[in-house]
Amino acid sequence: MPLRDLKSIITLEVLLAVYRKPGAFVREIIDASGITGDSVIDAIGYLIKKGLIREEREKSFPRRRYLFPTEKGKKIGELLAKIDEILGE
Repeated sequence: MPLRDLKSIITLEVLLAVYRKPGAFVREIIDASGITGDSVIDAIGYLIKKGLIREEREKSFPRRRYLFPTEKGKKIGELLAKIDEILGE
């Protein structure tokens, strides 16, 4: 998958947030990223479709989705975290 397939910086920010907080639910990712809810929801759908994150629904409250990076998502998330660290220096 070429980098251009990741569409936007928002997609990368959401992937990084899921990498940093595996098992977070969608609201936590929205709050952590500082990006509007609709944009985060779109990015989550795209990342799931691309196989970079996966979701699990809470049994007692199925609307709550917990997000986890896949193995490929973890590899990319690790690289994004390093880039973020370098840029923050």
